[in-house]
Amino acid sequence: MKRLQEIEKLLFECEKDAKRLEIIKKELEQIELNRKRLDEYYENDYMKDFDNAENLDRPYAMLDEDSIWNVLTDEYQRKIEIIKFLVKSI
Repeated sequence: MKRLQEIEKLLFECEKDAKRLEIIKKELEQIELNRKRLDEYYENDYMKDFDNAENLDRPYAMLDEDSIWNVLTDEYQRKIEIIKFLVKSI
C-alpha cells in the first residue's frame, strides 16, 4: 500500500507539473516577444540613439555598448541549455 500511496502522490505532482509546463510555455512566448522587440531595436535604431546619446536627458542602460548584446547572447545560451535538457528528456 505504501508504494501505491507514493505513486498516487507522484501522479498528482505530475498533473501539477503538466499545468506548470503550460504556464512555462506562455512565459517563453512572452520572453520571445520581448527578445524580438529588443533585437529589432538593436538592428534598426540603436546606432542612431547611441550616436545621439550626448543630447539625451539622461544615460539609458540600453545605450551601453554591450548591454543589449550581452542580454541577447545570454538569453540565447539559456535557450540552448533548455533545448538540450528537453531533448534529453524526450
